[in-house]
Amino acid sequence: MALILCAWIAATGFFVECTLAVDSLDYRVPVQPSKFEFIALMMWFIEFTFVISQGCIKLAILAIVNRFVKDTTYTRIRYAIYGAAILTA
Repeated sequence: MALILCAWIAATGFFVECTLAVDSLDYRVPVQPSKFEFIALMMWFIEFTFVISQGCIKLAILAIVNRFVKDTTYTRIRYAIYGAAILTA
């Protein structure tokens, strides 16, 4: 649950930062030199929150998958779960 909450907070921060960055671009006008530093900093924060939110989501999925694997004894289902975990990671 903590990973999902962390992912939600990071995704909300991602949305807010994207909104601030797009609003400061003056609606599709190229970046002015006076705003370049701010936009570069916002892009760095946007990338950081995106990586955090996606990483937390993937870790939460893998934690749930780990519970499924522990409960099953049928090997084909276990291989299918491992395959799904590899595809999501």
